[in-house]
Amino acid sequence: MPKILLVDESAADRRHTADLLQRNGKAEVIYAGSGSEALSAIQRLSPDVVLAALPAQGADFLAVLRDIHARHPSLPIILMTAEAVTPLLLQALQQGAVSFVPKTNLAHYLARTLDHVLALSRTDRRHRLVGYLCQAESSFCLENDPELIAPLVAHLQEGAGRLKGMDETTRMQLGIALHEALLNAMYHGNLEVSSELREAGETAFLAVAEQRRRSCPHRERRVHVKATMTRSEVVFVIRDEGPGFNPGEIPDPTAPENLAKASGRGILLMRAFVDDMRYSETGNELTLVKKLPAGGETP
Repeated sequence: MPKILLVDESAADRRHTADLLQRNGKAEVIYAGSGSEALSAIQRLSPDVVLAALPAQGADFLAVLRDIHARHPSLPIILMTAEAVTPLLLQALQQGAVSFVPKTNLAHYLARTLDHVLALSRTDRRHRLVGYLCQAESSFCLENDPELIAPLVAHLQEGAGRLKGMDETTRMQLGIALHEALLNAMYHGNLEVSSELREAGETAFLAVAEQRRRSCPHRERRVHVKATMTRSEVVFVIRDEGPGFNPGEIPDPTAPENLAKASGRGILLMRAFVDDMRYSETGNELTLVKKLPAGGETP
């Protein structure tokens, strides 16, 4: 049972979030009402993940976030945010948080985000050949089976974890970016399931996806993944066989009206966690690039 440190200055919001976390009896929840309380709780209780509300006035919070990340680099931090704090959210993601959930839609996102982050944080990291890898390339061709995504991400994370300069938070962030890219390629690219359908509920979205997985032409399509890892960067190229789209028509994920949407959230996370993100002209190939510190020094 994972131990979750819930940090929120609002007692009412803490109760509401705790109710969601404990609905299925799958989590032990501990509480903190401030950043200083959170630091103390981490030292004493060793949580598996921190779930922290991002305050509207967040300069002090960013300092606490940096402190947690410096002292506990392998401890994942998930943010809960309101729609009006996007600039602060981007800063927090770039300074150590690994994901976020909009407070306006916790019931929809919270459980699956926690499951995903906890799974990534448990990836086996015992075998490190720091400093010895010069270049590694691998290619994969996936059927439209979402069960293939997690093991592929874990495999590529393990490879990235061997690179000098790849700390635990960066490794988790890279895994989340890759996971979002693969989901988009499979569901929106090959199966052509609209993200608008997901806004109405997960059940309808998955039902359409499952039907298309079994019918032509969708069932014949594949997701192609090429990973290149060197001492200076990690590059993922994800290509689907769908009809593509116009990348210029992607809504701005930082706009308040798009923050809580499934599609906007995924694009925001990818942009926050990599140094370069670009689509092909046809929209069915995405390249993600993560630069490593010059000389392989750990940041």
